[in-house]
Amino acid sequence: ENSMKYPLFIDPQGQGNRWVKHFEKDNGLTVTKQNDAQFARTLENCIQFGKVLLIENLGESLEPILEPILLKQVQSVGNRKVIKCGES
Repeated sequence: ENSMKYPLFIDPQGQGNRWVKHFEKDNGLTVTKQNDAQFARTLENCIQFGKVLLIENLGESLEPILEPILLKQVQSVGNRKVIKCGES
């Protein structure tokens, strides 16, 4: 239920990317890139609605909005679980 592993992989040949796209195609996979103009909104919507998100072509540095997600900084607010992205 609560994995300690991170959902990141290095895939220079694109095999893992193709596998994820094939495996998740029936689950409403959303594919985006970090430099996409709607990146933050896409990320937020996928988290909010529990959709699978594949972020392609990440560089050596990640957007700060990803930090609380990768660090699994989930907080309880009432009976809901929330992650604050892009806020101090």
